[in-house]
Amino acid sequence: MWNKDSGKRALAFLKANKLPADPVCYRFAWLYATGTEPVLSSLVRDIQASGMRIGTDDIAALMRMAGLEEQTASRSASPVAAMDRILDETLEQTRRTTRTTGEFRDYLAGEMKDIGDPTSADIIGLVGRLTLRAERAEAELSAATSRIEELSKQVEEAKSEAGTDELSNLPNRRGIDAVLGALDDARANGSVAMVDIDHFKAFNDRYGHDTGDQIIRLVADVLRTHLAPHTVARWGGEEFLIVAPEIDSGAMHRALELARDELRETAPNVLRGDRVAEAPTFSAGIARLNGSTSSAIRRADEALYKAKRNGRDRIEMLGDTATRAA
Repeated sequence: MWNKDSGKRALAFLKANKLPADPVCYRFAWLYATGTEPVLSSLVRDIQASGMRIGTDDIAALMRMAGLEEQTASRSASPVAAMDRILDETLEQTRRTTRTTGEFRDYLAGEMKDIGDPTSADIIGLVGRLTLRAERAEAELSAATSRIEELSKQVEEAKSEAGTDELSNLPNRRGIDAVLGALDDARANGSVAMVDIDHFKAFNDRYGHDTGDQIIRLVADVLRTHLAPHTVARWGGEEFLIVAPEIDSGAMHRALELARDELRETAPNVLRGDRVAEAPTFSAGIARLNGSTSSAIRRADEALYKAKRNGRDRIEMLGDTATRAA
């Protein structure tokens, strides 16, 4: 059952099995560490006794064998099913729009064929019928377009509910909540960093939102590369949160420096087609994680704003010496 050491055991389990710090793996480790699911605990112990590690692919199978598959699926099935339903309906609306356009084209061709050698009355009658038909088609197309736009918004809401940011493919705030909660329960030690892309609004205004999206993806990729297997999340806008139990602020600092170096090297090639004259940079603030993620995030945010005030393109640790870009 749960006690103050359960969270530490859960984190140790993740580390020993080299599992990523994501909500699904944390939940699995937590169930094992607390012993609240005896069947699951027994299955895990059998695998460990054979000298094998548990991988991410094993988790779903073990949960199913322990009779916990339905509980696990219920957390994710709802948003996934919602997206499937919405996308199916969007496709049907698109088909209806296409049919409406095709029917009007066929109707027009038929009317022109039947009119033969037209008189003024024939032409007037044809124009009237075509006007009515065009108005009807326009109304149907307008309704279909509005519905497609509404469905697109529902897709974005469903993806947000699922805990993943579509643009960066990183966890969003909802997605990282389970990780933060597990770390708080474990009174974990480590480090936290807040990262912000420098002058992001200026890039958007000068080069357009497509380039801005490309920069978001690029920064997400370099952070994910150099901070794996720790959790990198899109905190909002151009801000990212990194939570790394078991590594100190110095190790976090070194990893972020490598990420900054790679960003400077790769950005000109990635953004060449967008004719971006200057490479994007980021600033970061680091704080020690010592039991409270909310406190660590607040202090990392303070360090980030210190980096911004001191010229950007740098990393600050509260009470430590800043590192400036070369």
